[in-house]
Amino acid sequence: MNCANCKHHVAITDPKCPGCGTPRPTPEPAFAQAEQSYRNLRREYEAGAIAGEQFDAAVRAQTVDHGGRYWMIGVQSGEWYASDGDAWHQADPPLRATAPTRTETPDIATAKSGGVDWAIMAAAFLIALLCFLYLSRRLF
Repeated sequence: MNCANCKHHVAITDPKCPGCGTPRPTPEPAFAQAEQSYRNLRREYEAGAIAGEQFDAAVRAQTVDHGGRYWMIGVQSGEWYASDGDAWHQADPPLRATAPTRTETPDIATAKSGGVDWAIMAAAFLIALLCFLYLSRRLF
């Protein structure tokens, strides 16, 4: 994956761009989970806690099915690969969508949904009030 700021290569094991220090882009959750698993497995393998065959099998088991394509991390390279059905090609995983920033003025959709919320609360209050009045009249 390349840094969005300086276009320098950022490996899965790098939390920040080695070129400029920008945090590594965050992939979608399934990909982020597979990357975390890869980092943990890589540490165990390098520490001698698991054998090479175990490392290979565990990394290959981290296949992600996304958008009709299979994705996996290369065991030795640590790079993402996507299958086109015939072959695996190196590719960047889809990134997590960033939340829109809040603005000072609400948009029309927000204003409309806020109006609906108030209308529902007012109707519920009126129904509860009518029920209370009806029941209190019957009790006394």
